[in-house]
Amino acid sequence: MAIATASVLTVPGAGGLGGPASGSPREDLGALEHVRIPSHDGVVLNGWVARPKGPQKNLPTVLINTPYLGTCSPLQLACPLQPSWGDEVPAPVADALDENHGSYWDEWEPHPGASSINRFSNSLGFPLIHLVKAGYAVALVSVRGTGDSGGCFEHGGQNEQQDAKLLVEWLAKQPWSNRKLAMGGLSYISFTTWQAAVQAPAALKATITAGELIHPWEFSFTPQGARNATSVWNDPGWNANYAAHLPGPGSHPLDFQPTLCPGQVVASAHPIPEWATDTRDQQWFAERSLRQRMRNVRAAVLSSQGFLEVAPHGFQDSLMWETLPARVPKRFVRGWWGHTWPSAHAPRGAIPTLNPSWGKPGWEAIVLEWLDAYLRGGKKPQRVGVMDFSDGTAWHSSRKGWKVRQEVLYLGGSTVRPTASSASTTFRNVPISSFNSSYSPLSQLGRFPSYDAAVCEPATSNGTVAAVYDSAPLPRPAVVAGNPFAYLNVSSDQPRGLVNVEVYDVAPDAHCADPNSETGTVGVRWVSSGTVDLAFYASHFAATPFPVNSAQRVRVDLLDTAASVPAGHRLRVVVSYGSAMEHRIGRLQDVPLITIRGDSQLVLPVFQGTLGGRQPAQQYPPRPFLQ
Repeated sequence: MAIATASVLTVPGAGGLGGPASGSPREDLGALEHVRIPSHDGVVLNGWVARPKGPQKNLPTVLINTPYLGTCSPLQLACPLQPSWGDEVPAPVADALDENHGSYWDEWEPHPGASSINRFSNSLGFPLIHLVKAGYAVALVSVRGTGDSGGCFEHGGQNEQQDAKLLVEWLAKQPWSNRKLAMGGLSYISFTTWQAAVQAPAALKATITAGELIHPWEFSFTPQGARNATSVWNDPGWNANYAAHLPGPGSHPLDFQPTLCPGQVVASAHPIPEWATDTRDQQWFAERSLRQRMRNVRAAVLSSQGFLEVAPHGFQDSLMWETLPARVPKRFVRGWWGHTWPSAHAPRGAIPTLNPSWGKPGWEAIVLEWLDAYLRGGKKPQRVGVMDFSDGTAWHSSRKGWKVRQEVLYLGGSTVRPTASSASTTFRNVPISSFNSSYSPLSQLGRFPSYDAAVCEPATSNGTVAAVYDSAPLPRPAVVAGNPFAYLNVSSDQPRGLVNVEVYDVAPDAHCADPNSETGTVGVRWVSSGTVDLAFYASHFAATPFPVNSAQRVRVDLLDTAASVPAGHRLRVVVSYGSAMEHRIGRLQDVPLITIRGDSQLVLPVFQGTLGGRQPAQQYPPRPFLQ
């Protein structure tokens, strides 16, 4: 294997990050080393390593392996000025580099003109300069085919997976390294972290991830084959943007120009035909699925996930706890935030402060404690082997992950009840066009009032468009927490269509108001949801016509949740097509008449209290996974 080339740049002050050193060096950051790392097939990966001041030996390292670095994407507001990173960065492009990359080494600062922190640049939930100040080396390396790394972008393919492991091993061999590394990041950067972790390189001692991505199938689809609405525009646009390359004055020679892999071009075109024609490339997804390999992980796992990850990341963390080996130190933190970190630092207080009973509850303190323990031999964290989760009002802990007691409730007539019923409910399965539903993350965060048409207007000019079921008021409070699912007895007059299940917590004074008013839906809180595409009721990869007018049992997995339901509140279950704009989508020409029979079940995990249901008395079909 060829020897990597490297150059060391003294980080200038206000003049930017790159180019010939000018001005006084920053006092909080030592040398910034530009590294070129040859991969197994000769492709050169481009990156930067920042090291703290002081002795350059026995340094623990944190690796961020990312497609967002130096890449023209919607997330980078400097996109029109984006140059490539060459061996040297000419002074004229220094400002653009500082805009595109500088916040890794700066304190909290929002994008120019933006109202929120750049969550991707500060990829562990806080500015990475804090790690450098704490004595860590921080490596930022571009995924092949992005930034100024060579090769072509393949969205988690075999070469990208090998790269992730190789980077860990290469950094561990550097003369300044103590041979102990962590990897981490949000979203796609969690994907590259897991790509390395499932291969168990000896030097990888810890991971810190959020907005998990370990199973690309469940990024694009629900477990029961329904297309995530977000991914229809996200998949092709994302792939094209992150593989884009704008030549500039700092460009590499043509042999370093990254491109989209031919196979990935095909994959990028999948969303529309997969939605419209049911063609799905099983091999492509299987090569990128990491779930079954999670049992190989040896690093200590610190994982964060928000319940408002409605789509497309929402199904990623289900059963992660159970899949990891029992001997792996792990801590999960779950709560009501979106595609971000559970940081106490949040503009406008959008993200809840972590549990004050933990002593130093800030996310940065949690991460540094984790890194110090596993990269420096520090004191073992107190909260190991525990899942901490918020139900929106209080924090709870479980040492068994989501293995909690289940209760079965039935959907009969118009009620959620403890026993089955002979009553059925029929509705016309038409898309609901609300942008403003009760499960919208923006509604949950109070950005605008929620108004769910399926709840507030189940009868329209199209006839009944939803089956709505209400429970009796709960006599005592209960906490629903875990992996819920529905087991429906469904019949349809057409061979396909979507069936969406929503679960709500409804207060006694709940009511619907004008959707354009400042009120919206009062007292209705979204708890969880999930969708089945009936064409995939028998297999989530192979379309099979749903038997017309013949009742079939169908499992519908819902998103992980943790919700406190107060005494006096009701559970409301809405079965419909769902929102075509915010949630899952199917072919718009499919508008079957759906009947939900009264022995259909809702299986809810109950962490505390009771919902008045019964424990399961039967075996259910397992949740489908891509093997």
